[in-house]
Amino acid sequence: MDLRFAGTDSGIDGVEAIRRLAAEAPGMPVVMLTSYSGRADVVRALEAGARGYVLKAGPPEDLFRAVRSAAEGGLGLAAEVVGDLVGQVVSPAPELTQREREVVRLMAGGHSNRSIADALYLAEATVKTHLVRIYRKLGVDNRAAAVAEAVRRGLPELT
Repeated sequence: MDLRFAGTDSGIDGVEAIRRLAAEAPGMPVVMLTSYSGRADVVRALEAGARGYVLKAGPPEDLFRAVRSAAEGGLGLAAEVVGDLVGQVVSPAPELTQREREVVRLMAGGHSNRSIADALYLAEATVKTHLVRIYRKLGVDNRAAAVAEAVRRGLPELT
């Protein structure tokens, strides 16, 4: 299954297709074969029921190994995917606070610093301080990149 699979129904991607397969054919092993290696994508696919996650750019042996492992009831993950997931556990990315998530949500809605300050009953300087911390935690340097990274990480307020 491809992560960005475009099904016949609008709005269906590979993760949703896996969810539906799991509901209609429980126990059917599905391996995700995709170009997207983001941590949030891998986690979403595995939570939906994928039994493997392999990158299209990887060696064919990764795919063969993942398919065999999934067919035997195991989990088949490409080495890059495992490394990324283990890296997250060993050295997790700093989490945004609840207030920082609120600021990102309002940024995603196109609000200015002044508008965010008014909505959250904060001083505009406090909003700027939150932005500096958000940018640092997300590893970005502007508002658009912060929102994009927050969405990529699967912040529930934005998805």
